[in-house]
Amino acid sequence: MNTADRIPAPLREMALARVHQLSQARVLEPCLTHRIAKDGSVLEVSLISTALVDHTGRMYAIATTERAVEAPTK
Repeated sequence: MNTADRIPAPLREMALARVHQLSQARVLEPCLTHRIAKDGSVLEVSLISTALVDHTGRMYAIATTERAVEAPTK
């Protein structure tokens, strides 16, 4: 599944803004967002993004870690 396809349509603009922030070498805090799973369900995830830079300081990629947020148990 393409990464863009995993972002719910209403959140895509915000995701692109986050990529732009990374390209400007800003430090980003972890955030909660949503992703579309293979089965089509929408999951809440904790997202951590890190800009990967080369020896000249130029960004060449973005590494992300997404972890599903567990629903509170009763």
